[in-house]
Amino acid sequence: MNIVISGSTGFIGKHLINFLVKKLPNVKIYALYNKKLPINKNPSVKFVKFSSEKKFKYHFINKNTSVIHLAWDYIPNYDTIKHKTTHLRLQKKFIKKVLDEKPQSLFVMGTCFEYGFPKQKVDELSEISPLNSYAQAKNLLRIYIKKIKPKYTNFTWGRLFYVYGKNQPTHTLYGQYINYKNDKNKLKNLIKNKNLELDYLNINSVCRYVYILLLNKKNNNEVNICSGKKISLQNLLNKWSKKKMIKIKNKNSKFFYGSNTKLKSIIHESKK
Repeated sequence: MNIVISGSTGFIGKHLINFLVKKLPNVKIYALYNKKLPINKNPSVKFVKFSSEKKFKYHFINKNTSVIHLAWDYIPNYDTIKHKTTHLRLQKKFIKKVLDEKPQSLFVMGTCFEYGFPKQKVDELSEISPLNSYAQAKNLLRIYIKKIKPKYTNFTWGRLFYVYGKNQPTHTLYGQYINYKNDKNKLKNLIKNKNLELDYLNINSVCRYVYILLLNKKNNNEVNICSGKKISLQNLLNKWSKKKMIKIKNKNSKFFYGSNTKLKSIIHESKK
C-alpha cells in the first residue's frame, strides 16, 4: 500500500503527513506540492511537484493506493467566483485522472459550509445549502465524484468543521490568538460575535479521524469530521489559554455544530 496526499504543504497536510509517518512507518507517502520544495528528512515521504495545468504522470497511483485530496486554492477568499469556474474545472480534471488509475480508496476533504449556516446541529442527511462560492464548488465536486467513481474505489467525503492547532495561518482565530495571547485587549477584540457557538476540533484529532476513515476500506461517503459539541468562542479562547481571560456573557446564542454519530460508529467498527 502507498498513500498520495495533495495539499501536502498546507496546514492540515503537514500535520497529517507527520501523523501518518508515525502510524504507518513502512508505507510510502507521495506528497504533492506545486510551489517550493519542502524540506524533508523522512525517507518514507517523497515530494512530487504537481501542476494541474500541465501533463502529469500518475504512475505512483494503482489499485493498492489510498489518495487523500486536501488541496484547494483561494482560501480564505471564500466568495470569489473562481472557486466555481477555473478551480472547479481543475479539481474535476485532477479527480478524473486519479480515478482513472483505479486507486483502492479516495478521501476528499469537504467543508461544513456545505450546510450553509442553519443554526442547528446537522448530520450527514441534513439539507445542503452552501452560501458561498467555496462551499458551492466543493458540493459540485462531491456530486461529480459520486457520478464518476468506479465501484472498486472506496470513497469518503469528510465534511470538516472548525479546526485549530500549531502553525495555523494568521487569518484563523487560533493563528490570531497565538499572535495576541499576551494582549488581553486584542484578544477580546477577536470575538466579533459574542453569542456565536461553533464546533471546533484540534488538528491532532482531525488527523486521527482521517487516518481511520482512510483505512476503513468501505464507501463511507459523507462523514462529518467534528466534535459533536458546540462551544462559545469566548470559552474556546479561555480553553486555549488555560485560564479565564475573557468574561463570558452568552445570551440568545447562535450556534452551528455537527453530529458525529456516524464518525463514532466507524471508529467503533475499526476497533473490532
